[in-house]
Amino acid sequence: MVDHLISDAMADAFDISIRREPVSYTHLDVYKRQMLVAANAYYLSLASASAEEARRNTDTIEKTIPEMSGLADNDLQRLALQRLQARTTALREGLAKLSEQLASRTELLRNTIDASQAETIGAIDDLSVKMRGREQKAQETFDRTLADISRSCLLYTSRCV
Repeated sequence: MVDHLISDAMADAFDISIRREPVSYTHLDVYKRQMLVAANAYYLSLASASAEEARRNTDTIEKTIPEMSGLADNDLQRLALQRLQARTTALREGLAKLSEQLASRTELLRNTIDASQAETIGAIDDLSVKMRGREQKAQETFDRTLADISRSCLLYTSRCV
């Protein structure tokens, strides 16, 4: 989605030629590429630094467009820059929505994991109580059996003597 919006906007701006060089299509292209890399890195890694870099590059493009519009030679160039402005704004809003949705997803997963952990801990505690009860019963059975064997041995040896 991000690649598509910027590619379309840059295609619209392709015909822009600036005679003075404070800002040029090349500069916008560099910002576009950096922004795309940062936006994709943010989507794949959820790294806030990538999101911030994408926002910075989007802001740079948005701030550069009015300056380039002032330097445009004709209406076609101004129209292309207006389209670029609209698409860059849509991209900025898309990145903001993506950030919001990823934050929401992270919180949902955290809450789900926390609830799952609580259930798991409860199940482990229940199993521990049951195991302690079984261990205690097994120990009691062992003690009784050992006592019975001891008594039987004593009775047998007392009869033999």
